[in-house]
Amino acid sequence: MNTLEQEIIDKFHQLDETAQLRVLASLVAEPDSTKITLKEWLERATAYRARLTAKYGSEHFFGVQTMLDEIREDAPWPRW
Repeated sequence: MNTLEQEIIDKFHQLDETAQLRVLASLVAEPDSTKITLKEWLERATAYRARLTAKYGSEHFFGVQTMLDEIREDAPWPRW
């Protein structure tokens, strides 16, 4: 542990419990610099899906509608 880390820990222990919880919450919270736009998220998701499809094949994945159809087929209750 370096000197700066030890100083931070010492200062942290000087805080009351409420302040310690606030500091911990702010440290755990996602910093603004890691936020991405919807467009960036969609690009990452599309690239990830392409890698998975290349690895496992297009028949390996199914959509939500397919899952719902399967649940309905196996359901013990009457269908309306």
